[in-house]
Amino acid sequence: MPPAPITARAPLSVWTGRELIVWGTSLLVQDRPRNGAAYDPSTNTWRTISETPLELTDATAAWTGEEMIVFGAALHGTGLRTAGRRIGFSYPTAR
Repeated sequence: MPPAPITARAPLSVWTGRELIVWGTSLLVQDRPRNGAAYDPSTNTWRTISETPLELTDATAAWTGEEMIVFGAALHGTGLRTAGRRIGFSYPTAR
C-alpha cells in the first residue's frame, strides 16, 4: 500500500465497500489536521478528500452507505474540550 497523502497520525476510518476513508487525528494539540484521504484497493491509489469544518480528537465514525457520520469531542493538549458540547457531523465522500 502506498503512503497516504496526509500527515502521520491516528485517524478515524470507515470502509465504504469500495474505498477506505481515513480522516482526523487523536493528537491533542491546537490546530489539528482536518484533511483526509480515500484508498482504493482496486487501483492501489489514494485520493485526498475535502477538509472538514470541525476538528475532533475523541470521536468515532460509522458508514451509513452514503456518508461517514462522525461524533465526538474536540480536546486540546490539556484534555479540556475546545467546543462547548459534544459535536458531530455527516461527511459525504462522493466523488
